[in-house]
Amino acid sequence: MYFSTARFKQLQDLKIHETAEKCRIWDMAMMSSDTLLLANFGQCSMQLVNSMLGRVVSRVIIPTGPVRLCRLSDLLVAATCASNVQLIHINEKTITKGKLLDVNGDVWGISVYSSTSFVVSYNDSPWLEVISVDGTILHRFDQKKKTHNFKKPFHLTTSSDGLIYASDCATGTISELDRTLQLLQTFSSPLLKSPRGIISFGLGQLLVCSQGNNRVVLLNTDTGNMSILLDEKDGIRAPHSSTYCPEQRKLYVAAIHTSIIQVYQLA
Repeated sequence: MYFSTARFKQLQDLKIHETAEKCRIWDMAMMSSDTLLLANFGQCSMQLVNSMLGRVVSRVIIPTGPVRLCRLSDLLVAATCASNVQLIHINEKTITKGKLLDVNGDVWGISVYSSTSFVVSYNDSPWLEVISVDGTILHRFDQKKKTHNFKKPFHLTTSSDGLIYASDCATGTISELDRTLQLLQTFSSPLLKSPRGIISFGLGQLLVCSQGNNRVVLLNTDTGNMSILLDEKDGIRAPHSSTYCPEQRKLYVAAIHTSIIQVYQLA
């Protein structure tokens, strides 16, 4: 299904209470139809938030600050922080810290690989790894065998058919990889400038936060075509991350230096 800008209606912004001071939302995910999980780097915490009221219902402190997060299951989340991955347990409306895993460098992006493993990205070699929740490395991107354009693959997502996508804010590209981290193809377009958060939006479609030109861009991975979904006239300013609630057909978009999340309704 193709989505166009005209099919989105901007709703009232979601103001995150109790977090305005030093708030820097670097990533977010839907945990249920009425609950958001935020990686608030500015306040060094992971926060469960009521998506209707903006009220923080539970939080845990991550001293080095959480950067990205991914939902492995209804009960388990993994978040990147400095040179570690912090496992987070979800029990109804309460979050607690689990195991802290050491990883191979300054880790940034993270996405689900399975219910017990995840893929991470670094800002240097080995660039990408698939790691289990017990810390075992399952796959590693081999730059010696494949040419690549990676410089800052800071955001990752996994599509419903298992393909992995990395957005590179330095090269302005989106790379597609298979389950063994073999590079399949790379997408680029003048519509992208410093792409950041990237999410799967139905089979064959990705939403990309193009922070450098205030756009949310729709990428068709079958054709490589890109189109502007939302931009400045829709209120978009420096988008950094997004998440989608299929039950309520709502798209949430956050900039990096604000406690406000913009909300859009899909008609």
